[in-house]
Amino acid sequence: MSRGSEWGRWDLHVHTKGTAKNDQFGSISFEDYCIQLFKKALINNIKAIGITDYFNISNYKKVKDFQYNINFRTEFDDAEKDIISKILILPNMELRISPSTGTGSLINLHLIFNPSKIEALEHQILSQIQMVHGNGNKYQLNEYGLKSLGRLYLTEDQQNDEFLALKKGIEQFCIPHTELIEVFEANKNLRSEILVFVANGDNDGVSGLKSHEEILQQQQASAFSLRNSIYQLADGLFSAKPSDYKYFLGKGRETPEEIISKYRSLKPSIHGSDAHCLEELFEPKMNRYCWIKAEPTFEGLKQIIHEPESRVHIGQHYPEIKNPYEVIDYIDLNNTHVANEKIYFKQYH
Repeated sequence: MSRGSEWGRWDLHVHTKGTAKNDQFGSISFEDYCIQLFKKALINNIKAIGITDYFNISNYKKVKDFQYNINFRTEFDDAEKDIISKILILPNMELRISPSTGTGSLINLHLIFNPSKIEALEHQILSQIQMVHGNGNKYQLNEYGLKSLGRLYLTEDQQNDEFLALKKGIEQFCIPHTELIEVFEANKNLRSEILVFVANGDNDGVSGLKSHEEILQQQQASAFSLRNSIYQLADGLFSAKPSDYKYFLGKGRETPEEIISKYRSLKPSIHGSDAHCLEELFEPKMNRYCWIKAEPTFEGLKQIIHEPESRVHIGQHYPEIKNPYEVIDYIDLNNTHVANEKIYFKQYH
């Protein structure tokens, strides 16, 4: 019998072998990477994984294909295969948006897609997100557009190298956040199928704009209004900082009403390992694990947007830890006047 929503470990920021930037997975094959990914997911009891890459979701599709064919693998026993088949795999596209922060880095922004709507999102949303290059041409956020952009930075004898063209295109692609706002506004029917999370670090996050006021003033914009606009676009933050968690729930220097008025909504803070090598898989720094109380589905993840305080926790252990003798697991009804069945209580330990 179902217990309802339970706390589980979700890692929504995991890179793969062949990731477009900073691939530290060595010489292993993608197949071997997947074997290690799921072995470590079993050890750590991971309920959901956000397969992340820059400006594309092709490696997400490869991981999903491996999971779909898990019953044909010999590296796992039947019980492990059953668990692996139930792990939620989500596509997390990592973007770079302008302007740059005070350190010169572009801001990281993540789009987590509903996996059941991938085809529509790719053909309708991604094809409409475009970068305007200095040459006056526009380049779409799809494989063709990225390769076309990348070829501008290749020598004549490199033009036929498809892999290098894509890599160069990914390195160069960036858009203002207003481009996303316009595309989302034009595709309101699909906006609910995308969750937007923005990094909030000082190097590549929105908070880094605090030291960028002078440049922004030259662009006739203020860091204050720009930060607010990006936070309004976002459904939540990628941040493990306790100060962010408290502030965006209205538990800091501003009330919940003030946060909603300024940023559109209260914001949940999620976190991931940002793994770029096998050793980092599901191992975020300082054991800042991300716990989410929801069914492992995209709709379950969306619940943290509506209940950001009660459904997300970042820490080594999930909240409300109790001794086993303090917890009622279930009650067993055994009476001639009622149905004989067990009623399970939600997990709180």
